[in-house]
Amino acid sequence: MKNGQSLVELLLAIALLAIILPGILVGFFATRGGRATQDQRQQATAYLYEAQEAMRVIKANGWSNLSTGTYHPIPAGNSWSLASSSELIDNNFTRQIVISDIYRDANGDVVSQGGTIDPSIKLADITVSWSNPFPVSVNSKTFLTRNSNKAFSETTETDFNAGTLSQTQVTNVSGGEIKLANNNKGKWCTPAFSSAAIDLPDGPPVAVAATASTVSIDNPNDVFAAVAPSDATSTKLAYIAVTANADPPVPTLRGTFTLDPAKYSSPSLVPSNIGLDNNFKTNDVKYYISPSGKLYALLATNKPDREVIAIQINDGTSDSFQDPTNKIYKYWTFFDTKIYGTAFNSPSANSAETSSAGDNNGFQTSPANAYTNDGLFAADANSGNNTGTSCTGIDKDKHRYYNYGFSLPAGATINGIEMNLVAKANSTSGTPKMCVELSWNGGTTWATAKSTNNLTTSSASYTLGGPTDTWGRTWSDTDFTDSNFRVRVINVASNTSRTFSLDYAGIKVYYNGISSGSNDQAPYDYGAPTINVLGNTGYAASGGYLYVFDLTNIDSKSASNGLDQLGCRIQLDGFDCKADQGGKKYNAGQTGTTWSNTSGSIHPDCSDGGNIELYATNDIFPVQSESSTYIFTAIGGITNPEFEIVNTTNVPNGSSNPSISSSSCGRISGGNAGWKVISSYDFNSVSSTEEAANSIFANGDGTRAYISSNGGIDGDGNGQPDSKQYYILNTTNKSSPAFLSGSPSTGPSSGYYNSSGANGELYPRRAMTVQNGVRAVLVGKDGISNGNDAEEYQVLDSTTEATPTYCGGLNYDIGFNDLTSVSELDGDNYVYMVANTAANELKIIQGGPDNAIFVPSGTFESQVLSAASEAMFNRFNVNATTMPQTTLTYQVAIAKAINNSCSGVSYSYVGPDGTSGTYFTTSSVLPVSTSPTGYQNPGQCVRYKTYMTSADQLLTPILYDIYFNYSP
Repeated sequence: MKNGQSLVELLLAIALLAIILPGILVGFFATRGGRATQDQRQQATAYLYEAQEAMRVIKANGWSNLSTGTYHPIPAGNSWSLASSSELIDNNFTRQIVISDIYRDANGDVVSQGGTIDPSIKLADITVSWSNPFPVSVNSKTFLTRNSNKAFSETTETDFNAGTLSQTQVTNVSGGEIKLANNNKGKWCTPAFSSAAIDLPDGPPVAVAATASTVSIDNPNDVFAAVAPSDATSTKLAYIAVTANADPPVPTLRGTFTLDPAKYSSPSLVPSNIGLDNNFKTNDVKYYISPSGKLYALLATNKPDREVIAIQINDGTSDSFQDPTNKIYKYWTFFDTKIYGTAFNSPSANSAETSSAGDNNGFQTSPANAYTNDGLFAADANSGNNTGTSCTGIDKDKHRYYNYGFSLPAGATINGIEMNLVAKANSTSGTPKMCVELSWNGGTTWATAKSTNNLTTSSASYTLGGPTDTWGRTWSDTDFTDSNFRVRVINVASNTSRTFSLDYAGIKVYYNGISSGSNDQAPYDYGAPTINVLGNTGYAASGGYLYVFDLTNIDSKSASNGLDQLGCRIQLDGFDCKADQGGKKYNAGQTGTTWSNTSGSIHPDCSDGGNIELYATNDIFPVQSESSTYIFTAIGGITNPEFEIVNTTNVPNGSSNPSISSSSCGRISGGNAGWKVISSYDFNSVSSTEEAANSIFANGDGTRAYISSNGGIDGDGNGQPDSKQYYILNTTNKSSPAFLSGSPSTGPSSGYYNSSGANGELYPRRAMTVQNGVRAVLVGKDGISNGNDAEEYQVLDSTTEATPTYCGGLNYDIGFNDLTSVSELDGDNYVYMVANTAANELKIIQGGPDNAIFVPSGTFESQVLSAASEAMFNRFNVNATTMPQTTLTYQVAIAKAINNSCSGVSYSYVGPDGTSGTYFTTSSVLPVSTSPTGYQNPGQCVRYKTYMTSADQLLTPILYDIYFNYSP
């Protein structure tokens, strides 16, 4: 019993020991392991502290030492530096320092995503780790900032007054602030003559045109005045430069144009052999800037073969003087009106030469691609079967093009033939070129070949022949029928591996009409009374017809090679009139000096509605409406419709219907749908009424036409004027213009103005402009000597277009002959007028919004703000106010000092992306740039510029305070 009990006790003791002993052993070993881990943690923490101290020292040694990436610290003499990647210490501890950027949002708050880098703060993430007996690490995150943050500010009137104001002002309503400047300039409805005036040569001037620079407000405005009211007037053109953004503006006569030998400093400088003498008058003037930047004045004259002449004013870099001593500009070229224009005709058939022609396959691939200039090519691969270079060699591939659709007037004199090839080669090796031969008898006989220059690997245009080149023979109109006329293109190279590509093979024929005259001549030697320009196209009205001419190649024209007429002439209503002789114009097919189409004038003196209406067309105004081009026309004497719209979208050619040489081309009845008068409007359809449209203007999209008319005359005796003084027509539908309300039979019920007093006796002729559709400016002469005193300068308020009203004017009894308006780059608006006098002829009036408190735009550039030394500029904060229709933006310029001074430093203003093309719109972090030139941050010298605009000139944005935060 006792022995059994002892055995049980022994087993129980063993069992208890089996339970307790593992715990004791684990505790024992855990205690020993904990002590080791604690030792390792203490060591790791020491390494961590060491790294933190190293980072402090490294940052103190220079902010540039801190770049994003993974590093470890290494001793550097008595200091520390960073080495790339992590490090292993005592074969047990891994230490790394990860440096990263900090981003802030627009409010300056730190964000984890998005935002802008703060250039003056970094995050140093330090980690020390070990893996025995199991992975453990210690970590710290430290924000490193530049040594200190400082700031300077501009908040007071004194601060802002040290800057530069441009159309802005400093006020002290709230302790000092920047606003747009008060608008103290001219208002349309309270006009005043500028004190600036200038005497022009000869005159009185008859017309004026002007343009303002679209590049810089520092560039002067260009003003062109036609100053020859008679044939005997010596000077024909005056060119004036007027300072922009100046009060008052300063006009300076820069030069003139004349062909009077007495005006030249040397007889050798007088242009000769130009087909023009000094015996002509000027009717109108416009300007044109060629694609290469050359500036031309276009003068409408009374010459029958030089209705428009072009004077070169500037060659793209400087004044283009024929006589630099006396400052006389160069005669350049001319436009001569014709019944038909000259355009390139295109072939519609082709065939390869199949004998004695190289490979005898011509352009074997897509030869019809040469019918149109569209980037698609006919191709002749591996051309020829020998290496000869003669245009007529039998080893060269040849190809015929024909059926050009010419329809020349019977008996026409052929002046020249011009070929246009658009071509290229696959290589310049072998000096590839193309030759062209012309045939007048179906290919039996060929004129002497002409050759292009060597082809290049890029498509280019090559011209052979010209307006006076007849290719060595005398041609007749029958030579150009489809059965007779042929073009042969020959591909020439000194090897047989060339591929020739031909995009276009067009032909232009220059010819005169069948009449004794070589051109259209307006009756009674009136020439062209009005011209205008839209894009690269010119328009001239003459003798009751509209003529269109090409300006794109004006730089290459000469005194003997005039501007090209486009299409055929376009018939308008109206007749040129001469006292006691009635009215005349061409009938269909007529040209030269023959006019059988006549009409009687209302009065023997050619008066109509109180005006002496000599010209069939008084004014024209071109309009681009989407893809279509229209010419709004003010019809002058002896006609029922006073207004017409001409469609000039589709230039007729030999293939159009009707063709360019058809007697129906351009006619009101039967003409081309895209090249004729498409609508007309009679202001008063009641019998015996007298009206005449004098000048015309249109809004930007062509939905409104603004027309001045005679007013005042009661031809039908009903006690009411037959015509109003000013009309607004609805031209949204170009085929159906109309009064805003009312009809010709009852008169307009809205959209017109006619004064019942003295001002109703102003008879403006070719003398109106409209500003933004709300201010119409009319100038002219007092039409009646009856004791009333009409104002010769009148302004109408069309803010409510249904009821235009008089809002201001000026009396100038001698009257005005023409006006034009310009809008400068900074929004200033001026009217330039030429007075009916021989002294101080150019008059200037400034206009602007009548209720404007503030100018529409302005800038403020701060004084130079300098840090004590080079620093990183971190951000700027603004306290500002903007309102609807106003904007306030900023740019900042930072630069390095020169010898620790900001004197003489150049500044480059930038926006948030560090370029000059962007602008800050609110408080923001500043970009960093270490560029050696331009914007430099870090730097020492800083300026800022504000840009203010207001579409509602009753309101202005306001800058109250600005603060810059920077770190040395």
